[in-house]
Amino acid sequence: MFDELVHFTRVFPHPRLALEVVLVDVEEYRYPGHGRRRRRRAGDHITEDIKLVRVHGVLRFETAQDLWSLVPGKLPRPFHTGHLADVLKVKRGIAQRVAYCFHKMGAARQIGKEGNAWLYEAARKPRRMVRKPKTRRRAA
Repeated sequence: MFDELVHFTRVFPHPRLALEVVLVDVEEYRYPGHGRRRRRRAGDHITEDIKLVRVHGVLRFETAQDLWSLVPGKLPRPFHTGHLADVLKVKRGIAQRVAYCFHKMGAARQIGKEGNAWLYEAARKPRRMVRKPKTRRRAA
């Protein structure tokens, strides 16, 4: 999900925007590629068809704090992406993407470094976009 969510960091959260993520199982039918590349990679294939197998549910996110519902365990204070990877049971590269989204969306803030790793803590208040009211000037 965070592969796509990194594209929404500039617009989410917004008072009039809610993100809904549909959790599904799909079957993907593939066949080997045509070999247009010089070196063949393991992922060199062409997708023929994708079939929806099952819909598990829908997750709705309205504020940056709603993203914390995706983290199942407890993180130390402060935490880095290694801690986040352990709790989510994913590779560190994916945890870095999650931390990037949390940081840019206002759910977490960077508070320092430990070696080369950024340290984060959960943001206390969600970042919201506030619109200033338009002021009208009267002609004198």
